[in-house]
Amino acid sequence: MIALGSQVLNYQIHQRLGDGGMGVVYLATHRKIGRKAAIKVLHPQFAQNPQIRQRFRNEAALLAQLDHPCVVKLYDYIEDEHGLCLIMEYIEGIDLDHYLKQVSGPIPEGRLVPLFNKILSAFDYAHQYGIVHRDIKPSNILITPNMGVKVLDFGIATIVNNAETALAAAGTRMGTVLYMSPEQVRGDFFDARSDIYSLGVTLFQMLTARHPYEDLHTEHQVFQKILQEPLPRAANFYPGVSAPMQQIIDIATAKNPDKRFPNCKAFAQAMRASQEQRFRIPSAAQTRPQPLPAWVGQAALAGLGVLLAAALWIGWGQEAWQNHYANTTARPNPTDQPVSSPDVSEPPHILAVKRRLEAFYAARETGDFEQVADFYAFPMERFMIYQNVRREEVRKVNDYYWSTRIKAEENIIDWDSFIYQQDEKGNHLVRVEVLYRCLLRAGNRWEEKREVRDLRLNPELRIYYIRSDELRTTADD
Repeated sequence: MIALGSQVLNYQIHQRLGDGGMGVVYLATHRKIGRKAAIKVLHPQFAQNPQIRQRFRNEAALLAQLDHPCVVKLYDYIEDEHGLCLIMEYIEGIDLDHYLKQVSGPIPEGRLVPLFNKILSAFDYAHQYGIVHRDIKPSNILITPNMGVKVLDFGIATIVNNAETALAAAGTRMGTVLYMSPEQVRGDFFDARSDIYSLGVTLFQMLTARHPYEDLHTEHQVFQKILQEPLPRAANFYPGVSAPMQQIIDIATAKNPDKRFPNCKAFAQAMRASQEQRFRIPSAAQTRPQPLPAWVGQAALAGLGVLLAAALWIGWGQEAWQNHYANTTARPNPTDQPVSSPDVSEPPHILAVKRRLEAFYAARETGDFEQVADFYAFPMERFMIYQNVRREEVRKVNDYYWSTRIKAEENIIDWDSFIYQQDEKGNHLVRVEVLYRCLLRAGNRWEEKREVRDLRLNPELRIYYIRSDELRTTADD
């Protein structure tokens, strides 16, 4: 432990930033050049271990050579009367664990993919140097104010690679074992694919804001789950997780390392591909008709008149549709329309919108304010999510609503009524009918409603407008 105001090399100690499983971290400033640094002083059980000290000497020089924008840089190291000290780059930010709990909740996939790919780039860089982190977890990943990423403690877990010593401090093992790969738990040889497993668990937590083993209370229970069972389905923890993202988690956390992504590049490619499949909206170039073959040139010329007429009709039809979208009040009899399911053969961007709406209404059924609020975009996001008085007002309305209903709503989307349009900014305009049923406490009766919902979603599929027109209400005694 270092006293505040004391000096380590040319660094003046100002503040104790926190304690970790391996040591205490202090904020310091270089006395000559004014550069801030974070100084980690390893716990005595590490610093006094001859094996750890030797490994530290051998590997600290290599770690100091790591130079990547998403990796916290090691400036220097020292062995003195204070013990074993690591002088590292100081980063303003919040660790991912606190970010998920206090700021974001589940991160929508549109924002998660670029963020997670920054994390993957850091590990891909280190793996190229033969460095395996061994202790990946959200508390070792910093999120900066501009949504950058910095990975902490690269190589420190490698230096402190004596299992009995590294896990001796009370409370340190449980925080790490949650992210351990099966081969780590067994004590087998492991390589960079072990980091891939831990990253898969981290991805699960970023998508759900929950840990897959959060309900377990002992290390033995966690060990058994890691060794014998696949991770729970992420959508069971948060309904907004897509099927492509679940598949990525499954591959990354496979029990057999040979069945995981071979490296972080492959992991990142799968992340990007999942979003191209889920969120890609065809551009004008992609949807433009292909040039006619030369042998039908004359037919093409003859058809220009037809194409021109069609273009004029489309322009009129689009305007008419917009007027219909805004003004139509007549509705078909809901009892004449069977409830349908999304057509999986539809264009990816339309199918993505439908899946997003399915997840939104599934979240509504939970009655969980936080899960529903996560679907909204600005300005609804500001109203629903920001920490202010209006947030509490909305929460009270939400709590009152669910206090009057014994059963959560059964939202059934009638996809046969689905109308879709995309504006010039890439926003999605949707009209769809929704049937929902709930059991009212007053009178203990079922109430059934069918409503037309007009929704607008931004290009990231976050909702910024909802309007509902009630068609019919029935109550069964």
